[in-house]
Amino acid sequence: MLVILARKILNNKWMVLSLLIGSILTVAMVSSVPIYTNGVLQRMLVKDLESYQQSYGGFPGRLSAKAKLQYYSNEGNERLNAYAWFNDKIENLPRAFNVPVILANKTLVADNLLAEPEVQREEVPKTRFFKFEGVTDFENHAEITHGRMFSSDMDGDIIEAVVTERALNKLDLRLNEVYFVKDFLRDDYVICRVKIVGIFNMKDLSDIYWFDGLWNYDESFVMDYSLFNKLFASSSTEFGNIYLTEARWNYGFDYHKIKIEQIDGILSQYNEELRWVKKYAAVLDLKFPIIPVLEEYQEREERLSITLWVLQVPILLMLAFYMFMVAQLIIKNEENEIAVIKSRGASNFQVFISYLLESLMLAGISFLIGPPLGLSICRVLGLSNGFLEFVQRTSLPVKLSLGAYIYSFLALILFIVSMLMPAYLSSRTSIVLYKQEKVRKKKNPVWKRFFIDILLIGISL
Repeated sequence: MLVILARKILNNKWMVLSLLIGSILTVAMVSSVPIYTNGVLQRMLVKDLESYQQSYGGFPGRLSAKAKLQYYSNEGNERLNAYAWFNDKIENLPRAFNVPVILANKTLVADNLLAEPEVQREEVPKTRFFKFEGVTDFENHAEITHGRMFSSDMDGDIIEAVVTERALNKLDLRLNEVYFVKDFLRDDYVICRVKIVGIFNMKDLSDIYWFDGLWNYDESFVMDYSLFNKLFASSSTEFGNIYLTEARWNYGFDYHKIKIEQIDGILSQYNEELRWVKKYAAVLDLKFPIIPVLEEYQEREERLSITLWVLQVPILLMLAFYMFMVAQLIIKNEENEIAVIKSRGASNFQVFISYLLESLMLAGISFLIGPPLGLSICRVLGLSNGFLEFVQRTSLPVKLSLGAYIYSFLALILFIVSMLMPAYLSSRTSIVLYKQEKVRKKKNPVWKRFFIDILLIGISL
C-alpha cells in the first residue's frame, strides 16, 4: 500500500505539492485567528492598564484590604483574635490569583489617641487626635528630610516616631518634643510617651509602595512595625490594654504579566473572595481596580474574534475551493488507474484507503508547519502599520496556544473531507463505466447553455 501511495504522489507531484501548499496556508490562516486575537488583546490590556495608571494616578494592579477592627468589638482580645484570623486569610489571597507580586506591605493602626506635650507650652492645651501606625518595610521607602529615623527599641519608656511635614503643622508638633499619649476615652490615664525624632517624605515619587501617597499620614505617628506589634497588637502588651483598631494589607501585582487566558480565573477567584468579604462587610473592605478592566475585556475578546473571522472567511473559502479543485484534478488524472486497479480485483475500500492515507500524510505535514507559519504571520502583522508599511515597534506578544492547534485540527478535518469526497465517488467506478464516460458526449453546463456567465458580467459592469 505504501509503495502504491509513493507512486501516486510521484506521478502527480506538482499537483500534490500545490495541494500541500494550500493545506498549509489554510492551517496557517485558521490558526492565526486565536494567536492574533490573543496578541492584540494582550497588547490592548497592557496599554489600557498603563493609561488607567496615568489618567487616575492609581496603580491598577493593587489589591487592598482593610479591616476596621474597632467595629468588630470593643474588647481588645476579641479584636486581636479577629485580626489574626483575617490576616491568615488575606495573606493567602495573592497566591490564589497566580500573578507575580512585585510589592507587599501591611499597616497596623492604633487610633483614638491624644498627644499632649510633656512640657506645657500652651495656656489652653490643644486637643491633638492622632494614631500610631506601624508599616512593614517603611525604612527602605521613606526619606528623612529633618531629624532621623525612629529606633526599633524604646528609649526607656519613650517610643520614637516620625511624621510628615503636613502632620507636623496640622497637629502643631515640634521635632524632638516628647508627648504624653492618652486614650481619648480616659484622658486622665497616660498610656506611654512618644518623641517625634524625624520628618519623612517619599523617597521615590513613582514608588508604588506609596499606593495612597501621604494623605493617609496627616494625623499619624509612624513607628517601628515590630515594636508596634509588641506594644499594641500583642496579648502580652505592657500597657494593660490592646489598642489595635485597624489593619491594612496592600499587594502590587505585576499587571504586565497577566495573560489573556488568566482573565477568567482571576475574575472567578475575585468573585469567590468577594462573597467571603461580604459576610464581614461592616468590618472588612476589599478593592481591586483591575477587575472592571478585565470584565470589559471578556466582551472585547468576543467582538474582536468575530471581526477577524468576518475578515478571514472569504480568504478561507477561496482556499477551500482551491484545495477541492486541485483534489478533483488529481482524482481525474488517476481515474484510469483507479479503473484498472479495480478491474484487477481491488475493492472500493482499498482504493478509498489509499486516498485516506495520502490525505492524512498531507494533513500531518500541514499540522506541523501551519501553526508556526501562522505565528510568523501574526508577528509580521504586529510590526506593520498599514499595507507594506512597517514601523519600529515591539512586535505583538504572540505565542502558540492550545486554541491555535484546536483550530488547525478542525481545519484539517475539513481538508480531509474535501479531498476524500471526490475520491469516494471515483472509487465506485469500474473500467467499463470509465470507458463509457470517456466516449460519451458531454453537455455544456447550465450556466454556459443559458449564458448566465455573460449576464453576470453585464450586471457587474
